[in-house]
Amino acid sequence: LMIAALFLFSGIGKIRDYDATKSMMTEYKFPLVTLSLISAILIEIVGGLLLAVGISVGFVSIVFIVYIAAATVMVLFKQLKDPNLRKTAGLNIVKNCAIIGALIHWYVAAGKN
Repeated sequence: LMIAALFLFSGIGKIRDYDATKSMMTEYKFPLVTLSLISAILIEIVGGLLLAVGISVGFVSIVFIVYIAAATVMVLFKQLKDPNLRKTAGLNIVKNCAIIGALIHWYVAAGKN
C-alpha cells in the first residue's frame, strides 16, 4: 500500500509542480516532453490507484518496473556524473531497485492468484 501511495503522491506532485517538472524533463532531454509528462502523471496516479485497490496488480507492476527503469536511466544515471548530485542519485538508484524488487514480488504473487 505504501508503494501505491508513493506513486499517487508523485503523480500529484507532478501536477502541482507541472512547469518545474516539464522544465526538468526538458533539461534531461525526455522525448515529446508534454506527452511524456502527461503520461507519467497518468501512469503514477492511475497505476497507484489500481495497486491500492488490488486491480490488475501483475500488469501494473510490469508497467511500473519499466517506468522506473526508464526514469532511472534517463535522470539518475545522468545525475551520477554531477559531483553535486552523485550521492543523492546513488541513493535514489538503490531506492528504485528496492521498489522494483517489491514490484517483482507483487507481479509473481499476482500470477499465483
